Amino acid sequence: MHRLDVFSLSAAKIERNEVAEKFYVKSLPNGMTVLGQVMEQVTSAAMTLVVPAGSSHDPSELAGAAAVASEWMLRGAGGKNTRQLNDALDSLGCQHHEKVQSEYIQCATAQLGSNLPAVLEIFADVILRPTLDDATFDPCRALIMQDLISLEDEPGQKCNMILREKFYPDPLGRSPYGTAETLEGLTAGKVRDNVKAHLNPHGAMLAVAGKFDWSEFCGLVEKYFGQWAAPKPEPVRLTKAMHGVTQIQKDSSQSHIAIAHKAANVDSADYYTARLAETILSGGMSGRLFTEVREKRGLVYHVSSR
Repeated sequence: MHRLDVFSLSAAKIERNEVAEKFYVKSLPNGMTVLGQVMEQVTSAAMTLVVPAGSSHDPSELAGAAAVASEWMLRGAGGKNTRQLNDALDSLGCQHHEKVQSEYIQCATAQLGSNLPAVLEIFADVILRPTLDDATFDPCRALIMQDLISLEDEPGQKCNMILREKFYPDPLGRSPYGTAETLEGLTAGKVRDNVKAHLNPHGAMLAVAGKFDWSEFCGLVEKYFGQWAAPKPEPVRLTKAMHGVTQIQKDSSQSHIAIAHKAANVDSADYYTARLAETILSGGMSGRLFTEVREKRGLVYHVSSR
């Protein structure tokens, strides 16, 4: 048994080393970072591009502009209209989704590794050469407005959104959808100017994992993004977080409770210990919260931590 244990540990160590050797990082002169992990055992590749132009970069009077922009940029780019852009991605078997976070606009794709170069070229057009046609603006704004309104039917999501607004300093905790008032005040010109002001290679990251050639991929990234240049943006100015207790009454048979407190950040020596504790608390159906609060006591429908 001892020999088998030693052999299995050695094999595991070799596998980890092989993976580490195939993990790559490259920084472009314009401030963009490229990351890759080659996985020879698969035929697909997943790619994620994040650009530091999320909701926290919106001026307060334009709250929601980043969310509208992330939808608008896909309504035509690089000389293709909406239909042509979607057809091009569909023909490549590309599954994709876009979302706005506090700091970033994120584009994520999954496709065969052999189709990765063509998908990369399309999303370079989306980021660098979006059409942003006036005729397609109102439908995009209406879609984000509907996302905002739909929160009234999702009290759990709304509860978590309010928690973020109270816990984090503004604008980091701001809703990506803005408010009904700010969305109504957005125009094509205002959002277009906001896109030009905040889309920036400094802090942008492009990550890929799967079946691909790292050297070839880097060459394509430099070809499509190497000339992308803009002044380094100023840091977002933060206000003091409000914290405290917020209670909203609704005519509902359910109650939703969300609590936030400070935890170890990624630079802390206790970060991984805290992540381990969080996994013990909320590791699915075997997590401590689920077994103690729901299974044994039957107090809730759902409970989790993160």
